[in-house]
Amino acid sequence: AGYARSLSVLARIHAAKELAATGRRPNIAAIVDAYGVEPHWGVRCVMAEALAMSNTAVAVAGLAGWIAVESDPLVLPALLEAAAAYRDEAICQAIMGRLERGLGYVATQAAYAALGAQREDAPYDLLLAAAERSGFNGIEQSGALRGLAAARRSAALPLLLRLVRYGGSSYYVRPDAVDALAALGAHVAAHERAQIVDALVELLRDPVHQVAIRAVRGLEALEASSAIAALEAYARSRVHQEAVVARRAVDRLRKKGERTEQALHEKLEDLRNQVRRLEAELAKLKV
Repeated sequence: AGYARSLSVLARIHAAKELAATGRRPNIAAIVDAYGVEPHWGVRCVMAEALAMSNTAVAVAGLAGWIAVESDPLVLPALLEAAAAYRDEAICQAIMGRLERGLGYVATQAAYAALGAQREDAPYDLLLAAAERSGFNGIEQSGALRGLAAARRSAALPLLLRLVRYGGSSYYVRPDAVDALAALGAHVAAHERAQIVDALVELLRDPVHQVAIRAVRGLEALEASSAIAALEAYARSRVHQEAVVARRAVDRLRKKGERTEQALHEKLEDLRNQVRRLEAELAKLKV
């Protein structure tokens, strides 16, 4: 299928999505080529998002190339967010090159998050330094925090624990620091995860609504059944809208616990049956 610039904006958006959905190399290449002549910023955003889902070498090369030349501040954040779908040296180098040339606040935020998604190849020191800088409304700092969480390195834990505390970072940044802390909790050792759960439980008492509600969601995401009592206490002390979020989290944690308990019970019963069979076979051998 071809891509026609003569089509309407909506038609071009639909065409890009359909081409990407096929997963065929010529169609992905067609989107890459069309991006270079596409005049509408919204269509270019959709093209980037479509390629983020295609998981092809052509898409990676296309995204890296676009990052190097795109100048529209309306497109760059979406383009960099799409690039975060791939762990690839070309993507990493393209983003680092754009950061060196300078980006706007929102695009820089997306760039840091995409660099963190490179995991072991992420420029950790760069992200760590950026996470310490407050900047305008904490926009770039929040991106660096997302990047640190995405990099999955437990070395970021002390910094995140400091930034989530009341007064540890700005009003704009603290909720995102809570999200980053919870996201990191899924990829660290058990004792570090316990530290994170304890910190999130303490944040349920935080006077800033967005911080406390992010802590609720973080505890749910980490499946922290040990926090059920604290979540129930939080729900009792809050207005209905906030209490509902906590009660739903408690319900999900309890159901998860029941499923886990049932699975353990079934496994134990299976082991008992195996022992019985082995004892029966042994008894036959003795006869």
